[in-house]
Amino acid sequence: MHRDRIHADEKLAHRVREGDEARKTLEEECAAELRKQEDAFMDERAKIRAELHEVTANEVNLLNRIKCLESEEGYAHAEMEKVLQRERDMEENQQQLQYKVETLEVELRRANEVIEEQKSKVISIENYSCKECINAMLIRNPG
Repeated sequence: MHRDRIHADEKLAHRVREGDEARKTLEEECAAELRKQEDAFMDERAKIRAELHEVTANEVNLLNRIKCLESEEGYAHAEMEKVLQRERDMEENQQQLQYKVETLEVELRRANEVIEEQKSKVISIENYSCKECINAMLIRNPG
């Protein structure tokens, strides 16, 4: 019996050693898997951070471009307003010039009428003899 007991103790010690080795192996495998998972996590985290940085940079670029386009739109609008104002000024100037031309045409017609009237008087005076002219003048302007 003592031998059986020693044999049982040796068997138990052997199984304990096998269990310890299996536990140690399992712990090493788990630690290795954990390191592998941590490395994969860190790699993925680094990729996500890089993508986030890229997305943020793209967003900033897009916002700057939008501001630039808004600025260009504002500039284009201001330039269009200047052109429209110049056209309105030119139209107003043209209307003023047209009015002046019409006024001058009326004055020219009146001046031509006065000239024609004066010509007819000169012609009628030429038809008179000098004596008759003097008499006609005296009659018109006595005194």
